[in-house]
Amino acid sequence: MDTMLKQKPALTAALTVCVLGAALTGCGGGEPTDGATGATASATAASGTLCGAALTETARDSLRGLVGTDSYRTLGSDDGPQEVADALVADATAGGTSTEDHELCLAYDASDDSSSGTSVAYGLVDAEPENPASVFTRYRLGSATALARAMNAVVFLKCSSGLFKDGDGKEHLIQGELVNRSTSLEDTEETRRENLTVLHAASLAVARALGCADTAGLPAAFTVTRQDA
Repeated sequence: MDTMLKQKPALTAALTVCVLGAALTGCGGGEPTDGATGATASATAASGTLCGAALTETARDSLRGLVGTDSYRTLGSDDGPQEVADALVADATAGGTSTEDHELCLAYDASDDSSSGTSVAYGLVDAEPENPASVFTRYRLGSATALARAMNAVVFLKCSSGLFKDGDGKEHLIQGELVNRSTSLEDTEETRRENLTVLHAASLAVARALGCADTAGLPAAFTVTRQDA
């Protein structure tokens, strides 16, 4: 079932369910699958990457805070950004939008099972939501639109790339979403910025793998501006 945020009611209503697919977010209570990346679990807390996406020390600290431990494991491939990029190109070729989310990575407590943790996934969508639900706080990541709360954060990337069949001339809209499966996180400015810090690093890796012009509007170093109504 396609529950990506291109379905505007899922974002414009006050959400009581997770926004991405249940297989990704664990909303249905089942165990996660390896997904599109052919993922394998590995201990990478000290590697400085999130399944191939480079993390700064700040981003690593943010991920540790979200997962709740220094000893986290990841479920995903070291080629995750490229595999996500390839899947998005295939989606564009097949019809222009994604019928399912493409998981980059899941980070979870090594002392626990992988039904908890923090995951990141991507898909092609038609448009940004016109009226996001009030539970989200709006931000700008460079020129990219971002929405965040404790449970999840979303970024919309406008990507023009020669890898797409229509070449560099057309922008494709990529939706990236970070989901926290833990319900213990408080919706604070600190938590929202931790979400966006990790999502920025992952999205930058995907944009570079796609060869997006101007890295899809993302700044090279994390910086975010809150857009209060």
